[in-house]
Amino acid sequence: MDFEMGQEAADLRRELRQLVNDNVPEQFLGAFTDNPADLDTAQRFCRTLAQRKLLCLAWPAEFGGGGASVWEQTVVREEMWAHHEPRGAQYMGVNWSGPSSCDTAPRSSSASIYPPSRAAK
Repeated sequence: MDFEMGQEAADLRRELRQLVNDNVPEQFLGAFTDNPADLDTAQRFCRTLAQRKLLCLAWPAEFGGGGASVWEQTVVREEMWAHHEPRGAQYMGVNWSGPSSCDTAPRSSSASIYPPSRAAK
């Protein structure tokens, strides 16, 4: 069995670490603290990821997602967890609700449901 993640996953990990370094304060401990700046940090970080098409990597490409490989999805989860989940509440939407609804929602609803989520709105 080959457990090598590959160059794409390694490049993604580097990019995510740089984005966290550039956009998330060192003292950040998550979006759900008593400091309103933490929620603001998470929301800004999500918009940054969305602008780079990195917020919804786990979603199928046909729904506007990244169609990421299992290794790439693993990298995103590892890096976000290692940095106190700087996506805040978007974690649930981009990892669970979005992909689940891609399988169950009518195709006609994709034009109204998915674009705001992909834009971190």
